[in-house]
Amino acid sequence: MKNLVLLGFMGSGKTTVGQMAARELGLRFVDTDQVIEQQEKLPISEIFARSGETIFRDIESRVITELSGQSGLVIATGGGVVLRPANLSALEGNGILIHLHTNASTVYDRTKRHTHRPLLQTDDPRRRIQELLEQRQPLYDALPNHVNTVQRPTRQVCADVIRIYRMGTAS
Repeated sequence: MKNLVLLGFMGSGKTTVGQMAARELGLRFVDTDQVIEQQEKLPISEIFARSGETIFRDIESRVITELSGQSGLVIATGGGVVLRPANLSALEGNGILIHLHTNASTVYDRTKRHTHRPLLQTDDPRRRIQELLEQRQPLYDALPNHVNTVQRPTRQVCADVIRIYRMGTAS
């Protein structure tokens, strides 16, 4: 059974939608950031602080490879997983990839109280969100499937995700 893989910027709803979709589809939910924290026995913010983003991305790629070898999962990825083409290749091998689209304003509203997001620990998180989103948007746009999450109820987003997943697994 193919995996359902949710990709998108931080705060796009990957975890929330993924958990709901997993329940409805009878699949197991995994969040790559949670897997990383369990394996490394450190929070993501601590990995960034101690080792830097490059080491974190190496660990993330290893976890992506491990999860891609399994079946019947709903995988919520970290927002930067698209930065490495090898991650997408691994996920596509046994998964239906769906981008959860959002915008900078929505991301800021959803993440402004989060202290666990190392890329937003800056004097101007709004500006940082805009910069990162602009950098990554072409990579998200290149993904095969897209669901808009801006000002839409989670249940509606989840229904769209499940519809795309079922269409992708029917062939």
